[in-house]
Amino acid sequence: MTNLLDVVIRSSAALAVALAACRMLRGRRAALRHAILAGALAIAAAVGPLGSVLPVWRIQHALAVPSPAEANVAVALDPTDITVRDDPHTNPAGGEALPSWAWRSVATCWLVGVAVCFVRLLLSYQRLWGLVRRARPLDETRWTGAA
Repeated sequence: MTNLLDVVIRSSAALAVALAACRMLRGRRAALRHAILAGALAIAAAVGPLGSVLPVWRIQHALAVPSPAEANVAVALDPTDITVRDDPHTNPAGGEALPSWAWRSVATCWLVGVAVCFVRLLLSYQRLWGLVRRARPLDETRWTGAA
């Protein structure tokens, strides 16, 4: 399975679990639901860089592009029978594998997107903190009596 597809599946699974949890907690405080979603976004953003540490999921599908090690070497039952293909950029299924510059471009775009979202989240927290600092308690009975 390609690394990009692996990251997409893991991130989607984390976000799906968080969205399901938020759906079940519909009657609870919004801050709790937002904290769950923020945590899920942090987990989804961390899946890419931590991909080498997290366990590998082996999911076979028709569009799988083998890793460079799998694409260059076909191992049979006999360890002495190893064939190395001349062109490492061809896919055994018949298509062209993506070149390394394409993977670097995708990773760079992903990291830029994560950085932009993280900065937006930090700026939102800063604005919220400023609003909390400027807030004053309600003393009027017209507002507090209704509660």
